[in-house]
Amino acid sequence: MALLILVLGASRGSVPVSKNSFLAHLARTQVTRDQTRAVLKRSIGPQALSVRVEPWVNRAMAFAIAEGVAVMRDGKAAVLTDAGKAVHRDIVAMPILDEEKAFLAEVGPHATEKVVEQIMKMEQF
Repeated sequence: MALLILVLGASRGSVPVSKNSFLAHLARTQVTRDQTRAVLKRSIGPQALSVRVEPWVNRAMAFAIAEGVAVMRDGKAAVLTDAGKAVHRDIVAMPILDEEKAFLAEVGPHATEKVVEQIMKMEQF
């Protein structure tokens, strides 16, 4: 759930389900973080990424909603509540998930909904 909260906190406004899965999955390992950076810099093509829809992201989102730290808007996008923003600030302040935090701060603003959709379709953007 901490990684999901970091994903939501690194994005502006509400985050579509596809972008949640995209960033949460690719933030998990150094290899996928490096590949994602290269794709977003257009050093390699989007077909280099193996993006999966992770079941754990849906479970983490269900827990986040149950805990009152996130809500779904129209069943399509998630957003942190005020309580979720406080939890996000706490996680950012802790010495945990530092590589994931750096990755999300770097790529979160560039991974727009349109870019994520194109990468998922393996299209150039």
